[in-house]
Amino acid sequence: MAQQLLRLEGRQAKVATVVVRTDKGLGLFYAGAAPLPKGAIVSLYRCSLFVRHDLMDEWAKTGAMAADEATVHFWAAHAIRLQPKQADEPSWSCFPVGEEATAGAAREAWYPPFGWGPLDKTRVTAALKAHAALQLADWSAGRRWIHPHKDDYYAMSAHVMNEPSADEAPNVYTRRPAPCSAFGVEESGSSIRVCSTVITAHASREIQPGDELTWCYGGRYRRTGYVVSKACVE
Repeated sequence: MAQQLLRLEGRQAKVATVVVRTDKGLGLFYAGAAPLPKGAIVSLYRCSLFVRHDLMDEWAKTGAMAADEATVHFWAAHAIRLQPKQADEPSWSCFPVGEEATAGAAREAWYPPFGWGPLDKTRVTAALKAHAALQLADWSAGRRWIHPHKDDYYAMSAHVMNEPSADEAPNVYTRRPAPCSAFGVEESGSSIRVCSTVITAHASREIQPGDELTWCYGGRYRRTGYVVSKACVE
């Protein structure tokens, strides 16, 4: 199995992974030649629209962000909601929105360098339009992200990871990104409440070549048609 995965791997990412079709559909597998140590970044999840919930509420009230039942239902299966660590901290949502390509322009060219950073008004408008159109990011066009402090590339493939089955345990956990205010403040002096960033997925234990990478989708995820590990619902 591991040798098959190594032959299939075609990206020059720091951690070799490959998408394979399984009985659960598509899945993400570790395709390295040596065990992957605990804590290592294994993949990334694109937050092309990372927004604080108080701003989302304002957008919903003004109609800037679509909040109809169909739109909310669609993004419930794709967005990641990040709960605050403390009661006085705001909550955030990560939307992997994309954008329609324009004539002569590469798809997703509107994202900031390295796929993270503040979004200007034009990019926010484009992101909200994509959100309303149920437009997911073109993962095939943005599969790699360079670490801002290292010359290391990581694959944008965490969206393919499955949840572990009933008799399994997840081997990946996510690390929440810094809030948008980490990029600075707006001209008004207030904290930035919307930006583009990534969620990093890390090995929760040593992972062997050929192992499938799995994580839990969270208690709010609507599961149908499969039995998930108790670790994902407790």
